[in-house]
Amino acid sequence: MLHPALYDPAAVVLPHSPTTSSSRDGSPFEEKKPAATPTTPTGLSTPPDSVCVDEYPILKAFALAITTSDPIDLRLFEVNCEQQKHWGDARVRKQLKWFKNAQLSFPQTYYSKLSPVGAQILNQGRPAQTSPRVKDADFLFGNCADLEQWVVKGTGDKLFLLRDQAWLNTRPHCTGSTMLQELQANGRSELLVEVQRLEKEFQFDQNSVERLEINEVIKNWSIRDQSKPPLNLLSLKCTDDGTVPWPLAKHCNLLNQAASFAASTAQSAFYATAGKQSTEVISKAVDLQSCMHFQIFGQAGAISSWHMDSIGPYTYITLEPNEDGQPPDSVLKLWAYVRTDHLPEDEREKVMQDFKRQGDDFRPNPAHVRVISLVAGDTLVMPPGTIHAPLTITDCLFRGGMVMQKKEMRRSMRAWRFCSENGNCTNEEQPRQARSVLDFFRNLLRADPAACGYAGEGGLVEFEDDWRKIAGDSLVCKCKGSCNKRRCGCYVSTQRCGNKCHGGSAKCDNPYGCEASVL
Repeated sequence: MLHPALYDPAAVVLPHSPTTSSSRDGSPFEEKKPAATPTTPTGLSTPPDSVCVDEYPILKAFALAITTSDPIDLRLFEVNCEQQKHWGDARVRKQLKWFKNAQLSFPQTYYSKLSPVGAQILNQGRPAQTSPRVKDADFLFGNCADLEQWVVKGTGDKLFLLRDQAWLNTRPHCTGSTMLQELQANGRSELLVEVQRLEKEFQFDQNSVERLEINEVIKNWSIRDQSKPPLNLLSLKCTDDGTVPWPLAKHCNLLNQAASFAASTAQSAFYATAGKQSTEVISKAVDLQSCMHFQIFGQAGAISSWHMDSIGPYTYITLEPNEDGQPPDSVLKLWAYVRTDHLPEDEREKVMQDFKRQGDDFRPNPAHVRVISLVAGDTLVMPPGTIHAPLTITDCLFRGGMVMQKKEMRRSMRAWRFCSENGNCTNEEQPRQARSVLDFFRNLLRADPAACGYAGEGGLVEFEDDWRKIAGDSLVCKCKGSCNKRRCGCYVSTQRCGNKCHGGSAKCDNPYGCEASVL
């Protein structure tokens, strides 16, 4: 454990200024051997009353800020200390032991398959640190006003930890306990919930997700020891409005617009076919909204493999309290990710090639692994293309969603194409509305490429290549005759056919169109 003085800004000993430094080269940051620790008459060491900045990298940045006349932001200092504190939390160390023990189980389960991921993160990763200097920061930190500045003027490639009590007070209130009560109140046998069953025996051709009756979920949830791997309740419907941080709602509405376009396209085709399509099928054309707003409830110990969100969104998640009145850190989640924004282009490419080759067996270079700790009330905003692996230290309910920003369309498209070509690098299916969304993006891009992040020569060519590739892979029907029938997957999903549909034949009678109709 780090010395308690580390968490008390008043106890920090700052290095001498350059004018009074006694080091030979005049630098206050010369590496020095740590001073001998004083001992008591019994021979036991006694902790120092203060901590030397040079001995703790998380404090050196703030000492550097002083010597360079940069203002010190006490908020950032406290957040960095908190990240270090949570990294040494007894609950985190206990989870590491659980991961190590789980690897010994036989036959291999999904949990024992994932446990090495968690063990590597907790053994070799490092707590993420923020900084007044954006390029040096593992993540950014601030309130909604700070987030808006970053969304409007930033480079779009940093994770952002949002803490804003004023905004939290405007959100719909929910806790883990009330979520369980709602599940119990709806405990009808016909109600099904998607659950990650980590105790299942591992199968290469299957995943761990099953749809279980709600009564069975509640029964299994009551098991509170490590004799059985944890449950992770996925894709719980989130009907509350107001869970989106207002800077994202204000400036990142591209995905909302695309979903509305997809719905209107499906509706117009419905009328064009004189009522042949049912309204039930029409509703399927907006299932993109299920990933735009979601909530996930995981038991302590739940973990995901390294993955990337499939359609290249900005993902935001807010960690909810488990009980009203409890301190924020009674709930703890670790968000591991691979930091690449500071790497040279060739090293970033190597990371992506390794990820592409290894997929969900990816073991990143430990030097690139950062871990952000989240407590109740924290909101994390993650940029497109981030490789991440969340770890649930306590029972955690988080609500969130996905958004896209027009000026960052290129970043989103690049990440979307990577996931489209490498299905082993994401844990999500392509949405059925992919082609409608892509066609909407295409219309915007043709009107103003620079506003969509495609300024410069070759931007339109690059987009067209990505557009055609993603659309072609998103949904492929194998119709040998008419595509105007319910056995056509594109027709049933109220989507146009793509360039790989029905054997590549250009002849298509899908009422929603085909690629030839939009070229």
